Amino acid sequence: MVGDDHNAVIESLQYVLGNMKRLGLLLRCASWNMTGPDGDVIEMRLHEQFREVDAAMDAIAQRIRILNGRPIPDDADAVVGPRPIDVIGPDVRSALSRIMEGHARMIDCLKASTDVAEAMDDRPTAAILVQRIATHQQQAWVVDRLLAGIMSCDAARNGQRRGNIQ
Repeated sequence: MVGDDHNAVIESLQYVLGNMKRLGLLLRCASWNMTGPDGDVIEMRLHEQFREVDAAMDAIAQRIRILNGRPIPDDADAVVGPRPIDVIGPDVRSALSRIMEGHARMIDCLKASTDVAEAMDDRPTAAILVQRIATHQQQAWVVDRLLAGIMSCDAARNGQRRGNIQ
């Protein structure tokens, strides 16, 4: 596969890498700003995801180098896109919702890059990307469960308050 016609794969991997950087920053900011009764548990889960995304960025960068590309090209702003993310505050529901959206965007990006790799018959890259898709689907599920747990705790607290009023 390593040859003159792999630029499309390199560019798609650079785009994946840029999106991973954004998701990693989102995870890091969210974990740093977690508060509330479940803040420590949520922070730990988000930090685990951040570490995993960070390691995956190294693997993607290595694959780009194997293909004779540069992980961060000269026009890095074009790869990463507009401003990475705004810093998020301590609103747990909002932060987790944004992380869910980040995983969904990452999955879409990985699927598109997988299509490019498969079209170029680059099986090793396609295999890496398919594995990443599964990982982000699992991570999104974890975040969804955290969000569902918070919502059910909120509902229980609200029910107790209403019961105390009557």
